[in-house]
Amino acid sequence: MSLSTSPDSSDSSSDSSPLSTETGAAWGHYSVMRDECVAALDLQPGGLYLDCTLGAGGHSRAILMADPTVKVVGLDCDDQALAIAQERLSEFGDRFQTVREMSLALAAAGQTMGIKDLSSSLADTAQ
Repeated sequence: MSLSTSPDSSDSSSDSSPLSTETGAAWGHYSVMRDECVAALDLQPGGLYLDCTLGAGGHSRAILMADPTVKVVGLDCDDQALAIAQERLSEFGDRFQTVREMSLALAAAGQTMGIKDLSSSLADTAQ
């Protein structure tokens, strides 16, 4: 997940689209290209999605809001980011889970979570 500390006129998290329920200002982060990322995932009913760079959970929140049947597993190695995301996304109950893991350790995280049928994943490849 790409994060920026200031909004940008092209940042979809500050628009009035249906997925735009908060700007991220309270968390000091803005989800870059959030709506475009969710659209590119082509969400499938009941799908399981992996957010490899969870951060404050902006992209995960958008995925969960877009389809009430999908689940998201968020990965991050930052304990503070995990705590923020868990708080922000607690309303989604068991549809959202976190794993303290670096995005490069996807296979290990998948085994830990018992993931067998992953629908798609979202990652910021600039590590």
